Amino acid sequence: MLALRVSRPEGFEFSPGQRVKLNFGGLKRPYNISSTPSDAFLEFCVERVKDGSMSPRLFELKTGDPLLVKARAKGKLTLCPTATEHLMVASVTGIAPFRSMVRHALEDPRAGATPHFTLLHGGANAEELVYAEELTALARAQPDRFTYIPRVSPPGELSEVGCEAATGRVSTAALPFIERLDPTKTQVYACGHPAMIDEVRVAVCRRGFSFASEAFWKL
Repeated sequence: MLALRVSRPEGFEFSPGQRVKLNFGGLKRPYNISSTPSDAFLEFCVERVKDGSMSPRLFELKTGDPLLVKARAKGKLTLCPTATEHLMVASVTGIAPFRSMVRHALEDPRAGATPHFTLLHGGANAEELVYAEELTALARAQPDRFTYIPRVSPPGELSEVGCEAATGRVSTAALPFIERLDPTKTQVYACGHPAMIDEVRVAVCRRGFSFASEAFWKL
């Protein structure tokens, strides 16, 4: 996994959760922004895709190398302004838009005591739980506002990233929250693997939740 930080173009604006196209050597790919609008830079969470055309090149970038950022951000996976409870489910780099949303909301002094965020993040191993240490610390600092739940496929503690993770599918971990939250006050989101998104969608739609998602590819 790579946390890629680039200079923010002058005048570049975006809403937490949106994505932008990166252009490197003529190749263009959309990436969700994991930083917040208050940051002076743009940050992206990149997974090296085997035989991929773009991600291996991004892993080889060095400080000062040119990388073009499209002038306009896009995407509708943004924070619902009317919900008081937000349930977010992410797999691997699907954490990027939710990190941006949560950090921005918790840092906003106008937000007051609400809303509350529950973020579930799944990966095959510790390396795939990007930002786990940061998000664990944030949840400990603001337990009344933010709950972070990491999950991995193999058993064991993830001491190397500063947190403990249960095992099993992250979509399964979302079910207890879906069953007890109030659909009239809750917005549910999912981002990452399309199969995970479909599983969450089926569960929330049966119970009448509002649902927003973004898949990184089609099955």
